[in-house]
Amino acid sequence: MSRAYPRHAIPLRTRRIRPLTGMLTLLVALALLPAAVRAQATELPSIEDRISGLTAMEGFFNLYWDDGAGALFWEIDDLDTEFLYQVSMGSGLGSTPIGIDRGQLRGTYVLEAKRIGPRVLLMEPNYRFQARSDNPTEVQAVRDAFAPSVHWGFDIVARSDDRVLVDATDFFLRDARAVAARASRRGRHSPLAGENREHRARGCAAERRSDRRKPG
Repeated sequence: MSRAYPRHAIPLRTRRIRPLTGMLTLLVALALLPAAVRAQATELPSIEDRISGLTAMEGFFNLYWDDGAGALFWEIDDLDTEFLYQVSMGSGLGSTPIGIDRGQLRGTYVLEAKRIGPRVLLMEPNYRFQARSDNPTEVQAVRDAFAPSVHWGFDIVARSDDRVLVDATDFFLRDARAVAARASRRGRHSPLAGENREHRARGCAAERRSDRRKPG
């Protein structure tokens, strides 16, 4: 005796297998992907060739300054390795009311650089939520529930072995301390701004009185 099912509820064992055209297309695309990645890797110059003629600034991370292009490059030699990132003021603003002084700290972050295809992502793990367990499944579940943050993405411009060189110009030139926003807020509420508004109001009132005294 045959049983009738709604079309959306046909048992799995009775469903027909559709042609594999879509699956074959997907497999071909996946097969070509590594070739495309390898082609891109061969097109990248070595770090030594790319930094030739640039001004080197050696340190915990090596930086290279291109004076002609106004670009700053960052050499990352330890991918997937955590490090401390500290935002601070290299110089003061020269205004006590705004409260931005030399050496002032903005925040400290635990970051790691991860290569994703042709880019490097600067990621911050979420350590505020951790699984106190020896069960790797529970640890992974907590890690998946509280995702990391991505602070920045860099284009890779050169590569040598496991080291990569990225263009970090925009990253280092950004207003990480939010100086512009702080100065704007303080400017609107500073005593000087109040005095200026009062001075303008007095000037407008004096002009109105002068106009009333003029003969018609």
